[in-house]
Amino acid sequence: MSYDNETLEAVFAKTTGTCRYCGKQLSFSNYGAQGRRGAWVVDHANPVSRGGTDYLRNLWPACITCNLEKGDRPAQSYLRSTESRPAATGDCLVATAAFGTPWAPEIESLRWFRDHVLVGRRVGMAAVSLYYATSPEPARWITNHSGLAVIIRAPLRVISRVVRKMIGDSDATFPNKFIAPGTLRGR
Repeated sequence: MSYDNETLEAVFAKTTGTCRYCGKQLSFSNYGAQGRRGAWVVDHANPVSRGGTDYLRNLWPACITCNLEKGDRPAQSYLRSTESRPAATGDCLVATAAFGTPWAPEIESLRWFRDHVLVGRRVGMAAVSLYYATSPEPARWITNHSGLAVIIRAPLRVISRVVRKMIGDSDATFPNKFIAPGTLRGR
């Protein structure tokens, strides 16, 4: 469904630009731009497939990951299923703890892999859900032990490099201003 700019602005403003479900900061200009930082969609709290409408009271901003996870469930059902998950689940918790920032280029490629490869597959979604259910405690350990962060960064860099190679060897475009397209090959 396409929405006019006035409707998009009203939906975005309902949560002051955060995902209704995980609290992740969204970017208004990245509406529908899967793979971009802060990408979001208009979510139906009560899905159209279950009798929901396109009235503003039923429309909410959601990050693409949460919207895909929610599927055709009502908002309250989805919210109950995510109660054990931490806020801002769009972040790669372990990698963020290891690199000390959610915007390290290595994390951007891991995020791209999650959003473009894992999320679109049933097994991938199960892996992502398991990751978010189990990773807060290891992330806390890594945050509190800098030596452990150094150790964890090494395999994460290798995985990131593999993902970047994978993207560089295909026609896919890597949506990241920190990693220029020409740097994906030959590393």
